[in-house]
Formats: sequence, structure tokens, C-alpha cells
Amino acid sequence: LEAAKARGRYIGRHHSETSHFYKSIALLPLLELAAVSGDSYFQDLAFEIADEQGLAFLKLAAHGAAAATIADAHLEMYELTGDRRYLDNALEGWQAVRDRMFVTGGLGEVLDFTKPPSESDVLCETCQVSWWLMLNLHLSQTTGDPKYMDLAERILYNHFAFSHLFPVDKNING
Repeated sequence: LEAAKARGRYIGRHHSETSHFYKSIALLPLLELAAVSGDSYFQDLAFEIADEQGLAFLKLAAHGAAAATIADAHLEMYELTGDRRYLDNALEGWQAVRDRMFVTGGLGEVLDFTKPPSESDVLCETCQVSWWLMLNLHLSQTTGDPKYMDLAERILYNHFAFSHLFPVDKNING
């Protein structure tokens, strides 16, 4: 815990040294650190970064996992505060990612928000899809809207299976 708190304080001292939106991927860990440590500094820092960055990732090409994680952090912030702007950010981020989703429910590694949805990356990695699944599950729990659970089911049954198809060698294990 002390090492995590030291890392959180390091982020606090240095986050203003970059304008890159990737510092927003620290939002969820900072919120978790605040909850575990009881130190409100980390939660305040998360809100400071979130308010500064907003949904900056929607203005360029972003890693799919980062986009889903940042949207999920805004959803967490909504749950902590009841402040509707964080829910609106989460929903706006979700829609932008959803517009670039594969028919199977997965995501490309890079989602280019500066181009039409059809021009995003077609390379898929499981980490993008995992965070996308978690965001949809979280939205389902928070909003009660079944469309998020339907999408989570599509991701789980269609995309994860699609991503892991491989030829079966009948000589393996006898």
C-alpha cells in the first residue's frame, strides 16, 4: 500500500508536466487508492485530472483500452458524486467507442476518433475487448439499461470466441 501511495503522490507531482490524455488512465487506480488508503488526496487528484482532461481522447487516435477505461472512470466518478456530467462523459465516450466496434462486439487496438468509424484499426487485442466488456457491465449495473448487458453478452459470446479461434491439432495430448 505504501508503494502504491508513493506512486499516487508521484502522479500528483508530475501529472501537469504533460498534456497527453493518457494521464487519464490513472483515474481508476487513483480512485481505488483513495478508497483503500482512506486518503482523499488521491480521489481529489483523480477528479482534478478528469476535469482537466475530460474526453480528450475523442479528439485523436486512442488506444481502445484507454478509451474504455477513461469512460469507465467517469462512470465511477458519477457513482461517487451523483454529478451528471460524469455520467454524460461516460455515455459520450461509450457511444464514440461503440461507433467503432466490430460486428462481433470487439474493438480495434487503435480507435481513430478523427476519422469516420469505418476507418479505425482492425487489429484486435484482448485488453481492449476486456475493458470494453467491463465498461458495458458497469453501465448495465449503474443505469439498469439492458442494452449494455446485451452488448456485454455479444462481446463475451461472439468476440472473445472469435478472437480465440485456432486450428485444432488432433495430435495434441494424444
